[in-house]
Amino acid sequence: MAIGFYIWWGTVRFLIIANEAGITATNGFWTWRVLWKDMHSYRIENLGIKEERWEPVILDADRRVLLKPFICPFFSTRSGDEERARFWQYVMQRIDQKSAHGRMEI
Repeated sequence: MAIGFYIWWGTVRFLIIANEAGITATNGFWTWRVLWKDMHSYRIENLGIKEERWEPVILDADRRVLLKPFICPFFSTRSGDEERARFWQYVMQRIDQKSAHGRMEI
């Protein structure tokens, strides 16, 4: 099973997918992959540009950043925000189940 969302804006394509292996994110030019086995915890940060957008930053066992969401659009739609929220909820639940440390809020 895979879960994800995308934003298509002109010639720019943002895509992030979580599947059984981990998370893959692309901005149309670069692609990042993070495996579930490497994810240890996360913290919630405000990554918004024009408005507040609180999202998880994925950390490894040494608390180094593995993945920081980069898809913070200047505009948003209700359905897009709902897809995005479902995606990150799935990711956070998966990390919480795996790790005794779970979520770290700052």
